[in-house]
Amino acid sequence: MLREAHEMQAISAAELARRADMRTADILEFEAARIIPARDQFAVYMRALGFEA
Repeated sequence: MLREAHEMQAISAAELARRADMRTADILEFEAARIIPARDQFAVYMRALGFEA
């Protein structure tokens, strides 16, 4: 679901990481469900996509 959200906006994982001030590797880990982001990290991620969190 997370990957779909950023792909719908046609931005790369690297661009999303830049917007969220995170590492690209962290974004990819979130999206692959290898790690579960903390609530505040998830909120930053969603705001970087333009959603209210």
